[in-house]
Amino acid sequence: GEERQGTVFLVIAALGFLTIGARTGFVLLLGGALVLFGGYRALSLSMERDARMRSYFGVYTVRDGPGYRELDHGSTVHGIQLRGSEARERTPTTYYAPYSG
Repeated sequence: GEERQGTVFLVIAALGFLTIGARTGFVLLLGGALVLFGGYRALSLSMERDARMRSYFGVYTVRDGPGYRELDHGSTVHGIQLRGSEARERTPTTYYAPYSG
């Protein structure tokens, strides 16, 4: 969990200090750390067709799950649309309610 992630971070930071001055080792360590701490997930989402788009305001991500579609802006969920029938697709979710905008 969180404790393990903190330990991994400290190990990578210590290795980073040891590789200062060794450009290739430092670049490899930095690249590995970026992939390890979320970069892999970001890359896999970017590879999906139409799943991620960048605008002036930031990165938007559309994800399909079992029975729903989700719109995220960065780490904020901006909407979930239920899927399956027209009635389900028009059901308000997240911070919307019946008769809202």
